[in-house]
Amino acid sequence: MSAGELILYTTDDGATEIQLRAIDGTAWLSLNRIADLFDRDKSVISRHIKAIFEDRELSPDSVVASYATTAADGKTYQVDHYRLETILDTFLATNELPLLRTAGGVSAKEAEKIAHDRYALFDARRKEAERRDSEEVDEVEELKRIAETAKAVSRKRPSAKKKGGKR
Repeated sequence: MSAGELILYTTDDGATEIQLRAIDGTAWLSLNRIADLFDRDKSVISRHIKAIFEDRELSPDSVVASYATTAADGKTYQVDHYRLETILDTFLATNELPLLRTAGGVSAKEAEKIAHDRYALFDARRKEAERRDSEEVDEVEELKRIAETAKAVSRKRPSAKKKGGKR
């Protein structure tokens, strides 16, 4: 088996880096990289994988391959890599992790319908709020018009003069 292509993923902030091997369209991760991916200690991941093999959910022959890796000390070591999609599917399913709990639960059509329905509800509420705001503006304008009319009428009205006759 060829060593394939080494792919390196790094988050935008540079805080997380995941390396995987891509061989014939299949992704492979070392135990350390799976631990990085799930942000767990290597021993935790190792126990989970061991349990998967002991329960015979997967066979190591189909999901484990050793690749030569050069370490920081310059020496070459054989490092087990795990077939990503198979290990992750089983790992997530058997260990009840919250990741992908509803994977496949909603089809693309259903998701699109939900999005359209929610937008329609949002849009109806928005239009109702705009209508109420418009009515309030109309009421304020009407009150201003009444106030102006009242001022104009009071200006036109002659002031009451005392009629004083001669006594």
